[in-house]
Amino acid sequence: MNKRRISKRLILVLLIGLILLSSSCSRTYQRDYINSAPQLDAIRCVAIMPFENLTEHQNAGKIIPDLIATECYLSRKFCIIERAEVQRTLEQRNINLPQQVDPALAQKLGEILGVEGIIIGSVSEYRDRDSPYEFDVEEPIVGFSARLVSVKSGAVVWASSCGRVSQRDPLNLTAQTVVQEMTDCLFQQIPDRTTDLEKLCRKKREAVAQKKITYVSPKPSVIKKPAPPPPQPASVTAKKPAPARKTFRRKEQREFLAKLKEGSRFVMEGVKFAANTAVLTEKSKQILNYIGDVLREYPEVKIRIEGHTDSTGMPEEDLSLSLNRAESVRNYLVRNLRISADALSISGFGGDKPIVPNINWRNRDKNRRVEIFVVGGLPD
Repeated sequence: MNKRRISKRLILVLLIGLILLSSSCSRTYQRDYINSAPQLDAIRCVAIMPFENLTEHQNAGKIIPDLIATECYLSRKFCIIERAEVQRTLEQRNINLPQQVDPALAQKLGEILGVEGIIIGSVSEYRDRDSPYEFDVEEPIVGFSARLVSVKSGAVVWASSCGRVSQRDPLNLTAQTVVQEMTDCLFQQIPDRTTDLEKLCRKKREAVAQKKITYVSPKPSVIKKPAPPPPQPASVTAKKPAPARKTFRRKEQREFLAKLKEGSRFVMEGVKFAANTAVLTEKSKQILNYIGDVLREYPEVKIRIEGHTDSTGMPEEDLSLSLNRAESVRNYLVRNLRISADALSISGFGGDKPIVPNINWRNRDKNRRVEIFVVGGLPD
């Protein structure tokens, strides 16, 4: 009798442990808002805009809208005009789509696209992070918000924000799970559709193609500079000699110049590339613009650009990728910033020279770097 009691208690403890373990493997946070069910029911054709991307992931603002489109297709609740089709239609009409779309702009775009609703949103998290529980475990974390705007009234009829951290699933599967949970809350508010949505969507596209609507994107205001003063006679005002060197005010430029004067090897902080490619990110180009100003001021400096990768790929591929990335940096400096090619040399080392062990994503990110080595012509 005692053995039976002990076995039952043991089974109960194991079940509780499994429940707690499964709940700790993933954590989801979600908030939903429904404004008007009748207005929501009246929306049948929806266009999905690219989301505002607030992350360092290059395609996060495209991945989430595409996942939402897939769930809409599966639910058969809406006729969908996808993100890529929206962008193509607006480009044909010479409409520049801003990164952030507010409800007022969404209403105007909905009238142009001939739809009844517009889905807009932003992505705040889309990355892997180090787990607080284990040293070498990466946790996918996804966070975003979405809103459905009624084109007829301009009101937000549905809004939701979600965040999820998982220890079991990869990043893309975590994002798909979050999108599915978010859209399920929306679809539950809509009754089953009896209209043939495919025919409705086809008619909407034909109507949009026949419309001749012109839309002018708002242009930034232009600040007129005051007219320069009239030139003074040479006898009245003596021309001052130009300074020998330009004084840099940006912190990045001052730090880069200080490292050049030291004549040592250093990492070009912030210069990154798209995953597994030699394509510079937009932020990296901005940093290179600052560096180019310094190199133009000191044309006598000779530097070597060195590319490095982590150790996740084949050694031959990593070596080729590191050299291509160094060459991409040199080409940008030469073509866009008019730096002399004779002052820049390149080399690639693949994953042979890590600065930290390649044991997690944070260390691998540090090892994927571009370094500068001053070969000669140290600045004064």
